[in-house]
Amino acid sequence: MGHLLERGGALATMLVLAACAGDPAGGIGGGSGGEPPAVEAWVDPAQSALVLTFEDDPGVGDVLTSLVNSGTASVSVRTVTSGDGAAVGRAGYPDGGAVRLPAYSASDPGYAIVSVTNRGDGDPFSPGPDSFSFGADFSLDAESSGTDADNGDNLLQRGLYDATGQYKIQLDGGRPSCRVMGSAGGVSVKASTRVVPGRWYRVWCTRRGDTVTLELGVVRTDGSVSFGSVSDDAEIGSVLLPRRTPLSVGGKLNADGTLTRSATDQFNGSVDRVFYRLLG
Repeated sequence: MGHLLERGGALATMLVLAACAGDPAGGIGGGSGGEPPAVEAWVDPAQSALVLTFEDDPGVGDVLTSLVNSGTASVSVRTVTSGDGAAVGRAGYPDGGAVRLPAYSASDPGYAIVSVTNRGDGDPFSPGPDSFSFGADFSLDAESSGTDADNGDNLLQRGLYDATGQYKIQLDGGRPSCRVMGSAGGVSVKASTRVVPGRWYRVWCTRRGDTVTLELGVVRTDGSVSFGSVSDDAEIGSVLLPRRTPLSVGGKLNADGTLTRSATDQFNGSVDRVFYRLLG
């Protein structure tokens, strides 16, 4: 059965995201014209400014306060927390390591967001008019929203909604979406398919010219993924942000690196294989 996807607020039937028969993970397939490169090739540390695989960080059950970037950018990677929130090491899927972010709580919320900030002279996370891609693997909790401060799940982003530039992946209502905003305007794409809590997915967002593409797939037990994709286009312009603006994993951070307490949108679940890459 086909499903509609949203393209910049309009409905389109250009792609099917449906459960694939014979896939033990209940995979998502589609009309993307074949699978993209394997994650090992796409998320190449030699070509990506940011790669977080949680392989070189403290082990399962350990609280993560600072993390290692396997990519090329000179950055500081640390966790910003509040209350009893913590980023905790856990086993990855299907192997390796991952990070467990705080569970949702309406009465006693705890927040933990991974903050990536520049240490070098440049800013590889301001792509300007150039093409770029970013994404992560994730597993969402069954309960993940319900308060004004935590009514969504922000997976990966740089810049807030009203900033001069922004790119983000979020899962409001369990539906992955991507937004890229530049000097001339923005493009948003969203899957109508809601992810299944506890299942591992891979989501990538790519901007090429004025086209933004969201790719989504289930990670199988052997690590392979079948992707579906949806795209939309409109004039975007240059995606530029102040150099000090953090790139965040698992929620919203202000430009000064502090928690956005009024709308933290903590990602409640686990995250792995985070990357950001400029494309040729």
